[in-house]
Amino acid sequence: MAEQILSLNKLAFRIGVSREVLEAVAKNKAEHYQPFTVKEKKRDGRIKERKIDNPDKAIRKIQQKINKKLLVEACALLPSYTTGSIRKRSTYNNALPHTGKDAVLLLDISDCFPSIGSSDVYKVYKGLLGCSPPVANLLTKLTTYGDRLPQGAPTSPSLCNLVLAPLSKKLDKLATSNGMAFTQYVDDLTFSGDYATLSTVKNEIIDTIQKSGFKVSRKKLKFTKSRNRMEVTGLVVNQKVAVGRRYLRKVQREIMNSKSNESRLRGKISYVQSVSKSQAKKLAKRLEAITRKRS
Repeated sequence: MAEQILSLNKLAFRIGVSREVLEAVAKNKAEHYQPFTVKEKKRDGRIKERKIDNPDKAIRKIQQKINKKLLVEACALLPSYTTGSIRKRSTYNNALPHTGKDAVLLLDISDCFPSIGSSDVYKVYKGLLGCSPPVANLLTKLTTYGDRLPQGAPTSPSLCNLVLAPLSKKLDKLATSNGMAFTQYVDDLTFSGDYATLSTVKNEIIDTIQKSGFKVSRKKLKFTKSRNRMEVTGLVVNQKVAVGRRYLRKVQREIMNSKSNESRLRGKISYVQSVSKSQAKKLAKRLEAITRKRS
């Protein structure tokens, strides 16, 4: 861990933003957010509204520097079972420990970011990063909105990982003691192992989460046996890690669409290749064939 930050001047030097700017933005932070709501259509046809806090350019730039200079390093020290929003860790790393298991249990922390308050964030800066109270207080103001983690802020995923670290440690210990695998991808929690054991421990897992001050989304809880398709963060894990059919079909449709951006398509194919070279090869051949046909 980097040297502790005990003064506001040192914080300004560390992240490359003047103390005056940091204090001014923190004082008027409400003016630096432009909230909006997006509507998402769920698989069952329901329309769910999701609020995005949308930090503006000024505070976003500061948050990016805080994340890069302070939080990224702290997250890199988290155990390997924490996989989301951490360098060199991905959905593939999140899915791999659950490959070839008898059953998979998926849980989602309900309203995770809004559930993390300013006091939780302050404890990260003061207790985990070792900042002085004035520094921790200023950093908390710069990375929270409405007394919670803001949706859309560059710092929120990293802070979420660090706030959830004690809970994840308890869940990993519980999984290990019962011969199960555990991973955390931001607010997605995955357990895998013997079906009977998972069935027995499921309520204890939920109870542990709730005792830590979080709620489990019952609607998103999914318990799947190996005779069915088991997916973890969008990747199939029945026998080996592979990209799910839904995503592959989406990319295939985009390849056939003449208005699709080829550069974006190649980026998606590159993602598929990071998981499965054989699946990516088929998509790349199809794209090349379509490209030649249109030229």
